[in-house]
Amino acid sequence: MSRQSERGNVIAAVTVIGAASTLALSALMNNSVGIEARAIEQNLAETRAYWASMGHFRYAMARTRYSAACGQWWGCVESETATDAMKAATLNSYLGEISSLRTFTYPEEDSDYFLRLTFTAAPDEDPSRKDYSGWLKIRSALNGAQGDVPVLNDLGDSIPMYEIRFCLGEDPGDECEKINKDNGGRFKKGVQVNRFSRLPG
Repeated sequence: MSRQSERGNVIAAVTVIGAASTLALSALMNNSVGIEARAIEQNLAETRAYWASMGHFRYAMARTRYSAACGQWWGCVESETATDAMKAATLNSYLGEISSLRTFTYPEEDSDYFLRLTFTAAPDEDPSRKDYSGWLKIRSALNGAQGDVPVLNDLGDSIPMYEIRFCLGEDPGDECEKINKDNGGRFKKGVQVNRFSRLPG
């Protein structure tokens, strides 16, 4: 009788331990699947932010190649000059031309899913360069107010900013390495990308 009772206790203990192990393993697997799914969704959001940024960068660069960063609608002549800050202001005006395209929605997602970005142009901050260096940059970032879905919560902490740095050369095809720290501020259509960076969010 006592031996039978001991066997029953052992079976009950093994059953409880097995059930607890199964529940723990199930919870661990569900948690791992959830973490992986969130990582995939964040990677997708980052890819979308990258291509949205590239579209704006390309637009601003194309406008700069066409106009030589001249901010006057009637055009500029080569004898005129402008500081890097003035040319950055012109770049910001180009970006402003497509400011209505800053909120990105996706037909395969719910209407609550959207990304909103900002873009800012500025002179390259390298202190060794002069006011007429011809070196500029454009940076993209999330606007902070994203779609109201769980995967986009706190996205600003995980999605990087993107930055493109380039120089305005003497002529089309001039490389940045050949451009002095002072290009005289002339209006030339040579644009050369120096660096594209993925910055921390």
